[in-house]
Amino acid sequence: MERKEFTYTIKNLVLNVLVNLFFVSVGIFLSFSVDFSTLKNFKFSDFIIPLVSVVFIYYYGKKILIEILNFKKKIVFTNSGLEYDQRIYEWNTISKQKVISKKVYENKVEIDTFFISFDYRLEKIEINIDNYNTTSDEIS
Repeated sequence: MERKEFTYTIKNLVLNVLVNLFFVSVGIFLSFSVDFSTLKNFKFSDFIIPLVSVVFIYYYGKKILIEILNFKKKIVFTNSGLEYDQRIYEWNTISKQKVISKKVYENKVEIDTFFISFDYRLEKIEINIDNYNTTSDEIS
């Protein structure tokens, strides 16, 4: 087998970053729309919008960073094994390898995602392949 390398797709990276950036922008907009003089009264209803804005900025900002860091990851098939995330899984230690489809719930939306699933020594490894330049048939 020759060396087969699958890289992260730029299209999915840009799409995911833009969607998450929209929610970060909503959080920033909400934080600028807060009248901080009303926060002196310590009513719970006055803290809802600032709390929501902080949650939006933190949660979706974190998702942007994770997407950018994942862009460098590759899935590489070689004669010796599978390389992913600077880790090498040798073929003689891999068992029960298959491509599986799972229903994942993201923001209360059901999405079918494909994973490479295999047992490596005592642990079960699942690698999401939806954001890579490949198809489930090509991996199989």
